[in-house]
Amino acid sequence: MILRVVGGLLALAGFVLAFEPRLLMDLPVVDDRFEAVEQHVRWGLLSGVGLLLVFRTRLKPWGETLAHAALWIVLAYLIARFMGIAIEGGSDRQWMWVVVEAALLVPLGGFLVWRERREAARLSGPRGDESSTSSDRPRS
Repeated sequence: MILRVVGGLLALAGFVLAFEPRLLMDLPVVDDRFEAVEQHVRWGLLSGVGLLLVFRTRLKPWGETLAHAALWIVLAYLIARFMGIAIEGGSDRQWMWVVVEAALLVPLGGFLVWRERREAARLSGPRGDESSTSSDRPRS
């Protein structure tokens, strides 16, 4: 419970700082839109770690935890990037990173959904009618 609260606070702080990155640091004003957006994106890591603590409460299995970490950090980077693009304006390189990050989310999310369904099927036991046996089934 405490980790979830801490995670929520980290995620909130990260998104607030992604919206206004100059709140804590005196960042230089840059003329390049790409670099201006990147000042926002950097805070996505803090938000991603916070989201990980909110939605993943156990460490094992390690592979699943690493997939969750990658998923939440990439998602937070993507959200922070959209914030930066909305505030500073987009560039072709920023949109390329949006595509890359969105493309990373698909296999990560798919892997986690597959693992969750496999675990649910394992816990629910065998499927189908328990009274039928293999000898009751018609042969083709």
